[in-house]
Amino acid sequence: MKKNLRFIKTNADLLIVLIIGLTLRLKIILRDDLWYDEAFTGLLMRIPKDKFLEIIKNDPHPPLYMLINKLWILVFGVSDFSLRFLPLKFGILTIIIVYLLTKKLFQKETAVVAAFLAAINPFLIGYSIEARSYSFFGFITALTAYFLITKHFNLFVLALVVMLNTHFMSLTFMPVLLSYYVYLIFKGKLGWKKEIPRLATILIVLSVTYFFGINNKPDSLNTEWIRRTSFKNIQRSITAYSYGVKTKLAGKDEVNNLNFFVN
Repeated sequence: MKKNLRFIKTNADLLIVLIIGLTLRLKIILRDDLWYDEAFTGLLMRIPKDKFLEIIKNDPHPPLYMLINKLWILVFGVSDFSLRFLPLKFGILTIIIVYLLTKKLFQKETAVVAAFLAAINPFLIGYSIEARSYSFFGFITALTAYFLITKHFNLFVLALVVMLNTHFMSLTFMPVLLSYYVYLIFKGKLGWKKEIPRLATILIVLSVTYFFGINNKPDSLNTEWIRRTSFKNIQRSITAYSYGVKTKLAGKDEVNNLNFFVN
């Protein structure tokens, strides 16, 4: 009992932040009906196992989140709430990882501020209640960075594998993570011989992902909705990450207006 009270007292600021983050997400979890992609997730959870495996095998997206979701609904069933509560859990876990990662790099006070910003960020809130893989992808990406910074390299490689099997967007984050990993090797903090198995694992997973994932499904990736590369997108991205986007729209996303905060 004393240990629990001591834990609550020591981490009261983080617990308050988590309560705020959970409240903001639960408040709007059922505000909108399932949109097309979410409805597809729900239908996929209802079909027989053989058809389910056949569909995710040919789906342009990596299969891991759908497999996790399938296990989830075996326990909690298929409903709008259950489909969105799983990503909500990963959204809350992301706040915790942001706190731990920032605390490792700076100090506790800074970590609490970072966790609070993650808890109230409209972009993260929106995707924390979308029945797709985005919230889990954000969580595993933050966790991968945490393992790298804390030098848990076996877990780092494992998390990279999970990232690649969650969303192909991970290919945009991996160069940064791997560059720092290689930097540690070149700086002599890690032994080359010790790191060869890990590097080999990463290369093998990347190769398998390319040849059996992206390369085999070019026609089904449906990338027509993606905006063309432009320096103007930098400013828009900053705005989107700050104010969030309207997540349940088909095609190109729209940045939230101030009504989001009122509603």
